Amino acid sequence: MVTDAAIILNPYGLTVTVGGDEKTDPFLTETIIITNKSDCKLAVSGSFTPSLGSDDVKLVANAAAADTGKDTALADKNVALAVVMGQVTKEDSKIDFASSVSGADYRAKVKSATSAAKFASDWLATNSGGKQGYYALTTKDTAVNFGDSNDTNSGKVPYVMGAGNDNPTYMAVRIFGLCEKYVKEAWTAEDTVSVAMAVTLAPNSN
Repeated sequence: MVTDAAIILNPYGLTVTVGGDEKTDPFLTETIIITNKSDCKLAVSGSFTPSLGSDDVKLVANAAAADTGKDTALADKNVALAVVMGQVTKEDSKIDFASSVSGADYRAKVKSATSAAKFASDWLATNSGGKQGYYALTTKDTAVNFGDSNDTNSGKVPYVMGAGNDNPTYMAVRIFGLCEKYVKEAWTAEDTVSVAMAVTLAPNSN
């Protein structure tokens, strides 16, 4: 089972309620949970495809590049997108920043986490095992594959969810990002971002 999760761009730091909590983060999403309730192990693979709702929005390679504007030097409407996914033990698990990621607030923490492309290992260190993956989404309308057997990078090998049946197993997915605050032209309702997640589930028996 996959649940939908909205991406909310909040460049001006307004108070927004997400998941029952009031936040002022510039980029807001919730954790998506994939659940296996079958009595068979499942191999999980698929892709993430980012898209932009306006030609004014620019997709940049990392979070630091989406935080360069100042009052005296305004920047483009830059947005950075990354995905973290991994196995978790509970249906209400949340992927969030680990204590080892430096920074006083969301903007500083996501810059620290994604600039080194190590967020997944930092997050995993505070949880109980499982495979993890970190995916930077840097090209508009171009899919980034996960669970690809041809991808030899650490943490990006094919995912296998354990058999669920009476004891479901879970995989968590969350999109992280950052959007520029000090822009040359004001953000509008048309300046949106989205990520399409395509998932393939296949039996993985011994």
